[in-house]
Amino acid sequence: MRKSFQLRIEKSVFGGDGLAFLKGKTVFVENALPGEIVQARLLSEKKDWSRAKTLKVITPSGARVEPRCRYYGRCGGCQYQHADYPQELRMKESQVREVLEKFAGIHDRVQSILHGKLDYGYRRSATFQVIREKKTKVHSLAYISKDNVTPLKVQSCDLLHPSLARVLKEVPRIGRDTKKISFKVSQDGKVHSDEKEVFFPVTLSGQRLLVSSQAFFQNNWEVTELISHKIAEVVSRFRPQVFFDLYAGVGTFTFLCAKDVPKIICVEENPHAMAALRMNREASGWLQVDVQEGRVERVFEKLWREAGVSDALIFLDPPRQGLDRKLAAFLADRVKAKALVYVSCDPATLARDLKIFLSAENWKLEEIIPYDMFPRTKHVEAVAVLQANS
Repeated sequence: MRKSFQLRIEKSVFGGDGLAFLKGKTVFVENALPGEIVQARLLSEKKDWSRAKTLKVITPSGARVEPRCRYYGRCGGCQYQHADYPQELRMKESQVREVLEKFAGIHDRVQSILHGKLDYGYRRSATFQVIREKKTKVHSLAYISKDNVTPLKVQSCDLLHPSLARVLKEVPRIGRDTKKISFKVSQDGKVHSDEKEVFFPVTLSGQRLLVSSQAFFQNNWEVTELISHKIAEVVSRFRPQVFFDLYAGVGTFTFLCAKDVPKIICVEENPHAMAALRMNREASGWLQVDVQEGRVERVFEKLWREAGVSDALIFLDPPRQGLDRKLAAFLADRVKAKALVYVSCDPATLARDLKIFLSAENWKLEEIIPYDMFPRTKHVEAVAVLQANS
């Protein structure tokens, strides 16, 4: 058995671990909070750093709380249930600042983190592994364990909206060959799975939108509204003639933020999201919305050359991996627009892409606002606002 050590936790790092030092070497410590002294055992050692597990908290932080979930520590979903919510917010804001400073040289543009009212019961969509017992053929639902490989059967999850949580108590009928299944909750509390496509309504900030059961949609509606308020404010301030909504999904931010823009170009590749996007355009009667199907990385350059004007606002909401390098370079060097708004769910890829933007002469960074879209998890959303460097 590996020897254990007493460690003082200096700070929390992105991903939820506490950071300590052992004989000058960096140690990432699971389940430890800043300021604590813990007894920890090394789990693995690399040349420049090690990973450790907390065995006992000798001097606890005043922010330490008892985790609510019986699966905490085994499930890979949550990383912050051992901290009270104000402490989680402080750590996440600090982590966003540190990542942007370290990887993009951004020192003074990060604002205070914003969040909704709920730190539990907020998730309106979730994906599960389907586990079948060979003998009984009864199926159950599972998350992925902390090792990112092993399924973990769960019968409850405190992050889920109450309507969605019921699927863990009353597992619905699932197709024989289904290995993974996603569920979403509609406005009226009905639960829809992605085994069958259903278009159902949600209402955000008074705007009714249709969502596909088989396409991505934001799972924290309250924080999505907070983000939309910021984007709408930016659109109102710059008053562009053209709004490019890249990675548009079902058109959420177009319909929440760009009502008064004369021309809107939405780009999306997922056919299920595209179908909902077209339905939302028809239902809204917004004739100025031009829907373009395809990968942003393949079609944006042509669209920009055809319709791009300096009086435009570029809105980006890419997947977690951020932007393709070629697209980032094109936006940095060749696109001259009034403003660019980037919604990111990964501070590291945001920092990487902002570094590319800011290395060019076209853009200057106005502000970055972190949002706690995913309370109790390691994930954090951020909105970066850039304007033309006149």
